Order: sequence, then structure tokens, then C-alpha cells
Amino acid sequence: MRFKRWNESGVWRRLVEDLDDAPELQALMQTIAAYGDKKIGQLIRRADRKDQREIYNGLRRRGEGDHGFKNEEDKSILLNDDASKRDEDESTLHWVNLVSTPSRF
Repeated sequence: MRFKRWNESGVWRRLVEDLDDAPELQALMQTIAAYGDKKIGQLIRRADRKDQREIYNGLRRRGEGDHGFKNEEDKSILLNDDASKRDEDESTLHWVNLVSTPSRF
């Protein structure tokens, strides 16, 4: 646990910078710092994969009809979208009716 805390706070990198007068020790600390950088990269990639998995699962739930909404406000947005689609359908029917009626000219 200490390695992780020290890595997150940059202790290993600072040690590498501070050990200019001891090249052998600096090389050893550089190896440790490189390992810490690798671990940080792994943590970032793991967090990114988790975010992508949550996004995918949310979209999948919406596709199954669950819609993934957590509160009533989000559900009302869905209902308003249905109402706007209904209005669009009525508008389309109106235009189809105008086009299909015989011309007065």
C-alpha cells in the first residue's frame, strides 16, 4: 500500500531527481519509478475500460426497454420525446394530405 501512495504522490520521481550525485542509486530508483509509471498506466486503462463498460451496459439496458433512467425527471423526458414524435407524425400526415390532394391550378 505504501508503494501505491508514494507512487501517486510522486515520491519515486522526486527521488530520481534528487539522486544526481549517486548514479547507481539513481538507476535503481529510475527502475522503481518506471514500474510505478507502468502501474499508473494500468490503473488509468482499467478505469477507462470500466467507464466504457458502464456506457455499453447503459445503452444495452435502454435497448431492452429499461431505458436506464434513475429518476422520474429522466422518464418525463422520454415521454416528451414520444409526444414530439407524435407531433412530427401529425405534421407529416398534414403534408402528405396537402401533396396528395388535387391541385387547384
